[in-house]
Amino acid sequence: MRLALGMIVLSLALGIVSMPPPAQAEQSASGLGYPPASAAKPKLRHHHFHKTSNSGDRVKVTAAPPDHAPFEHFRDCPDCSEMVMLPAGRFNMGSAEAESGHFRDEEPQHEVNIGAFAIARTDVTRAEFAAFVQATGWIKVGCYILNRTWVMDSWATWRNPGFGQTDEDPAVCVSWDDAQAYVHWLSAKTGKTYRLPSEAEWEYAARAGTMTARFWGDDSSDQCVYANGADRTYSQKFPQDPEINGHCADGYVFTNPVGALRANPWGLADMLGNVFQWTDDCWNEGYSGAPEDGSAWVSGDCTRRVLRGGSWYLDPRALRNGYRFKYKAFDRVSKVGFRVVREKS
Repeated sequence: MRLALGMIVLSLALGIVSMPPPAQAEQSASGLGYPPASAAKPKLRHHHFHKTSNSGDRVKVTAAPPDHAPFEHFRDCPDCSEMVMLPAGRFNMGSAEAESGHFRDEEPQHEVNIGAFAIARTDVTRAEFAAFVQATGWIKVGCYILNRTWVMDSWATWRNPGFGQTDEDPAVCVSWDDAQAYVHWLSAKTGKTYRLPSEAEWEYAARAGTMTARFWGDDSSDQCVYANGADRTYSQKFPQDPEINGHCADGYVFTNPVGALRANPWGLADMLGNVFQWTDDCWNEGYSGAPEDGSAWVSGDCTRRVLRGGSWYLDPRALRNGYRFKYKAFDRVSKVGFRVVREKS
């Protein structure tokens, strides 16, 4: 499977595989729950679903470390993401049925062992993605943007996602295929193994030692300190949308510059909110049979890949550590970006 994926990415990089024709893109949009042109923003998609001791250098993750970055930071090149080295550990993945906002595809909760790895402190920025595009000539067009409703704009790209951004905002309108091409380029550039995080690695990093719905707690009232989601600022632009966090305003309608809001206890910024983040995993509707070693789940519906973290478009139900979603690998959407992992040397 990994060999096959590698061949697909190589083909993409060489321009052998092109974007799907408009008909295929429209079919994908329908399958992802995008509303028709006449519809308002839909309800949050529900995907068709209504303690052990320390061992060696592994740590039991049960409580939050201090509210600062406690781990080693490094950067492999000037255009590379700043990386945070996380220790090996174990944690309970998924959410309990009693958790507010819980969906069935977040079950069953299960213990996962994670090896040490480094994850980017932030999502890949526009400036970092621009270095990849300049080096490779990677040019892809067509992206779903929010213009009162979600529509396919055939000319939208990561440079022009339908709203203004700075170079320090996260790159959006990036498909899973695009992200795979990026990590292959970054690996070749640095001589290190970069990739997308597995879903388990992502949740381990997002929880940062906590066991609550969000790394700051269960209550969404303080969301705007930590996570850019649909809130009172968003409602000024989209007053017809009732699904917001009415408790606060973060000052951002769309994306925020990475790291503008408070990081989680492990120093990782924007793990919840701002943009959805691609993972390496194929989509499965629940965790029965999921790997328990922290690796990516590479069986299931591999035409769709798992997204984590929620985005600027979504209300508090989606801005939880356990929330999951799926898009087709070739979909580009202005609420979707990615962050990278580097395997421990």
